[in-house]
Amino acid sequence: MSSIKILSSSQNIDNSPITVHELEAFIQSSVSSSTINDDEDDNSIEVETFVKTEIIEKLLNKLSAKSSKHKFLINYNLIFEKNENENKINLKNIVGNLWDSERDGYITLTHGIGSKISCILNLNWIYIG
Repeated sequence: MSSIKILSSSQNIDNSPITVHELEAFIQSSVSSSTINDDEDDNSIEVETFVKTEIIEKLLNKLSAKSSKHKFLINYNLIFEKNENENKINLKNIVGNLWDSERDGYITLTHGIGSKISCILNLNWIYIG
């Protein structure tokens, strides 16, 4: 598995309902248990199902158990490595928000599944009191 890299985060990351370390450990554990192989392509239902059930749903359940005072949104982008003869991909994801910058926040990180699938996870939390 490729390393997990934090791409960006809100200024109040210390107020997050989950620590960066906990999030990294969760991702590492989930991906290391994956049976996804490097032959999967971008139409693979197996990859989508794995990400939905083993990462997104389990992470949302973990977050819900940690805090009933927040709502959570996870956006997950999968980037499949193409052959040399195919077009390269340039992905940009720009998000805007209007929230309480002291209580609400986000973290964006990247990691891999196998050697040919790169992932960008964006986790947002909104304090509801």
